[in-house]
Order: sequence, then C-alpha cells, then structure tokens
Amino acid sequence: MNARTGEIEKTGRSLGGSVAMMLRGVALTGLAIYEALLLLWVSLVVCLCLVGIGIPLLPGALNAVRKDARTQRRLAGEWSGIRVASSHLPEPATPPRPGLEAGPSDAR
Repeated sequence: MNARTGEIEKTGRSLGGSVAMMLRGVALTGLAIYEALLLLWVSLVVCLCLVGIGIPLLPGALNAVRKDARTQRRLAGEWSGIRVASSHLPEPATPPRPGLEAGPSDAR
C-alpha cells in the first residue's frame, strides 16, 4: 500500500463518518419536531381535561408519550452503547374487566 492509497482510504472513512453524523442530526431534528408537537398535544389535552372534554383523549396522549420514551431509550442504547432501563411497569397481558377490580376485602 502506498501513501496515496492510504490517504484515499482515510478520506473514505471520514466521509462515511460525516454522512452518518449528518443523518443522525437529521433524525434528531425530526425527533425534536415530533416531541415539540407532542408537548403541544399533551398540553392541549391536559387543558381540555379541566373542562371534561380531554378525558377521553388522555389515554392516547399518554400512549404517545410512552412510545416516545421507548424511542429515546432505544436511540440512547444504539448511539451511545448505554442501555437505559424502562422505569414503568410493563403493560398487563390481559386488561382488567371493568367492575371486577380486586380490592382488599376480596383477598382471602
């Protein structure tokens, strides 16, 4: 390998790294725009909950926040190599039926 070939290989590697960083920046910009819109949506839902209209919208807004948190944890693991554990409980396998909640008096 001569000096000229080595320079070309270094340039190719640095361009690949630059393109990867640029794509990462574009992805983060898109994610930031999504999160700004999500913040606006959650704020609107919370304000609408004060008058009762937003209560049916609340589960969807909270699911969107949970999905965004999962995306942030996944990206942190992929890009930095540090795994971030989920801080909330997993969703139950079967949803509870309304009206059949077990209370302290039901436990025997």
